[in-house]
Amino acid sequence: GKINEAIESFQSILGRNPNHRYTNVNMGILLRRKGKIQQSRVSFFTTYRLLERSQGDYDIKACLENAEKLFNDNLEKKALEIYEPLISEITSEVLLHRIAKLYLDKKLLDGALEVYKRILRKNRQNKEAREGIKSIHTAYLIESENFLKKNDKINAAVKIEKALKIAAGINLIQKAISINLLLKNENRVVELEEMLKDIKRKEIQSKVQEKINKAEEAEKKTDYKGAIRYFQEAIKIEPQNSTLKKLIDLCVHINRPDLTEKITDWFNKYQHSLLEKEKKQAREELKQSKNNGDESQKDGI
Repeated sequence: GKINEAIESFQSILGRNPNHRYTNVNMGILLRRKGKIQQSRVSFFTTYRLLERSQGDYDIKACLENAEKLFNDNLEKKALEIYEPLISEITSEVLLHRIAKLYLDKKLLDGALEVYKRILRKNRQNKEAREGIKSIHTAYLIESENFLKKNDKINAAVKIEKALKIAAGINLIQKAISINLLLKNENRVVELEEMLKDIKRKEIQSKVQEKINKAEEAEKKTDYKGAIRYFQEAIKIEPQNSTLKKLIDLCVHINRPDLTEKITDWFNKYQHSLLEKEKKQAREELKQSKNNGDESQKDGI
């Protein structure tokens, strides 16, 4: 009975602190006494892995004190060797910032990025970590450009992919598409094109919503002329039936049935003109594609 109580107590401790070395090893001992050999081995292996990180110390405090001394003695490389395996256990934001800077000083961007991410998981408002990630994003882009100048397209693509994982803007995705086209990475090009469409779609939706919000605000202030203008601007960005309905509802509300007919007619004509424009563009793209195919055959490709 006492063993079961102790196991429950240890489970509670490990639920709060899974890296507690003493608790892990004692859990292994108790599980072995209960005849749960496989589970005890897991606890012992976890303890072994944790002790490897802390160079045999059951308390990481001694390790961190040693690293602190090395850092203060300007032996930064040796300090980083101690800090590195313990990063997942370090909770001090100040110390994590120091480790990130050590990585950056050695141009180890991937390591610095992971440390900054850990800081943000602890504190989403940490401005220094956010700025650090921005600087790493910029550094990846610079490295990608430098590789392109050396005609090293593979490494350029690797660096741009790392930048995309941090922040994917329209220009960056287009650049990634260009590099992957050069590398003939067709699957990745398709993925990036879908990503680009999704971002553009969200950007359009955001602009439409912005105009709708302004229209609704103007309507509250009884600025009906301004509200109609904003609704029309939203439709010009993307002619959605839901936006038209809001505009028609406004016309009904202000008792202007004459406007309802005019606006509906304008909406249908505008939608039709956009459709015709898209058809024309599609025909031109098809024509260009055929011309490119003919040129390729001439060149024997």
